[in-house]
Order: sequence, then C-alpha cells, then structure tokens
Amino acid sequence: MRGGAFSRPLSVPPGMRLHRALSLKNVAYRDFLFAFLPFSVYTCPYMEQIVQNENETKDLGQTISTSLQDGDILCLYGDLGAGKTTFVKGLAKSLGITEEILSPTFTLMNIYNIKTSKPELRTLVHIDTYRLKTENDLKEIGAEDYLGQPGVVTIIEWPEKIMGLIENKKVIKIYFEHLSNHERKITIER
Repeated sequence: MRGGAFSRPLSVPPGMRLHRALSLKNVAYRDFLFAFLPFSVYTCPYMEQIVQNENETKDLGQTISTSLQDGDILCLYGDLGAGKTTFVKGLAKSLGITEEILSPTFTLMNIYNIKTSKPELRTLVHIDTYRLKTENDLKEIGAEDYLGQPGVVTIIEWPEKIMGLIENKKVIKIYFEHLSNHERKITIER
C-alpha cells in the first residue's frame, strides 16, 4: 500500500464529516474501512492522523468536537510544543467559544461557556497540570466538581499528574507526537 493511487488524497463525497486533509497515509490501516462510512471516523475506538501544520491541528480539533458528549474528559499527552493547545483552540471554536484560548499553565484551569447547537454541552473546562505539584492543588480550586459532570467537557493537558481524579470516568486519550518541525502524529483512543 505504498505509493501510486494510495498516496493521493481521498475524494470524499459531499456530506461526509471527514477531515479535509484525510488521506490513506493519515489514517491507521485498521480505520481505512471506517473512512468511507457516512459518519465521522473519529467515533472509532482508535485513530491516527498526521497533521502538517497548525491549521490542520485546529481542523482536527473542530472535527473531534462534533462527537463529544457531556461528561467527556479529553486527556492530552505530548511534549511541550506538540500542538495540544492548538488542538484545543480548534475544538473550542467549533463549540462556539469566541474567547482567546490560552493554555492555563499558571491558572491551572480556565472555564468557558459553550455556545453550540448541542444543548447538552454547556461548559468547557481546560486544565493544564504541567506546574501542578499534587492532585490536591487541583482539588483546592474546585476542578473535581467539573470532571465527568453532565453538561461539561473537560480537557486536561499533562493528565499523568492527576490520574486518581479521573479514574472510572469517560476518558478519551489523545497523544501528540513530533514527527518534524511542523508535522505531528495525533493518536486518539476512546
């Protein structure tokens, strides 16, 4: 499956919710068949995509937002500069959030009102635990009140530090890996 017709971008019929840059090199082979069904490939339990730039990273965030449900917790894993906050910017835009999205590295948590046609989604909580010392620091600012709650979608950067708080919750793991200066591999596990 190298070269030839399989290296060109796929032609996607109108009405399908597939990322505009989707091509076979961007999709894990086991997701190949799902790419042609009339629903988003991102509802599958596993997906990999290569993004070439910030705009594609934001576009993927927007696409993922269409499959979110209340109580979802998105755990973002990856090095500094891997594209986690850029992904959140795209996701937030798709949820109707117009405020500037900044990583809450120093504030630990930012809360946004969702303005979308999905009435079950009311609040986006963006948490960054990079500078966090213990889980208790996050409990002290009330983050635990949002995790997995109805009407709330929570995004956590650096979730390794608070795994005890998200046990037995609806977690979607998203891994960001540097491939080159601008190219990233993003892996999503439901």
